[in-house]
Amino acid sequence: MKDDRNWFSGFPSVAFADDDHMVVALGDAGVRIWETASGELVHDIPVEGINVEETFGHLDATGDLAVYCLRNQKTVHVLSVKTGKKICKVGLNHSYVI
Repeated sequence: MKDDRNWFSGFPSVAFADDDHMVVALGDAGVRIWETASGELVHDIPVEGINVEETFGHLDATGDLAVYCLRNQKTVHVLSVKTGKKICKVGLNHSYVI
């Protein structure tokens, strides 16, 4: 893990979750989750394969769930914001259109 002062080098994806009680960010080494009221880091989830030379990927959150995908990868990862645990991952097929 890089030094905390440099964790937001580049421009990470950030989203509010849990009725705005949590902030979720995809940075250069993983997903971090903070309580908004206290600013306390509650989860630090390492993620392999983040390419900080280009773009981190995409992240969104709602309720107790956060989802992210990394640039040039065909998998969406689902996390629990409250526990910090990975719930599942979903492989995407490029030929499938939603």
